[in-house]
Amino acid sequence: MGKEPSIGERLAQMLDIPLDTTLEWPKLELTANRHLVVENHRGVIEYDPNTVRINTKFGEVKISGSNLSLVSALKDEIVIDGKINQVELVDWR
Repeated sequence: MGKEPSIGERLAQMLDIPLDTTLEWPKLELTANRHLVVENHRGVIEYDPNTVRINTKFGEVKISGSNLSLVSALKDEIVIDGKINQVELVDWR
């Protein structure tokens, strides 16, 4: 049997509101293999041209590739450009 939905999840479903906006769920939007937007993050753990690690409420998002650059790192959104080879969810709960 699965986990019982939280009050926030049930309320969002009743009101037909996207769960990622109401519950601060991470949202990843990948365009081809060149552009990644991560919303609802908790900061950058590591950044170099081959690896970007981002903390989220549910675990870490690890992006591997080449010529990776942080285009912007705002409170609610991180934008990464470059050649993205892999997006990995690490220790995801």
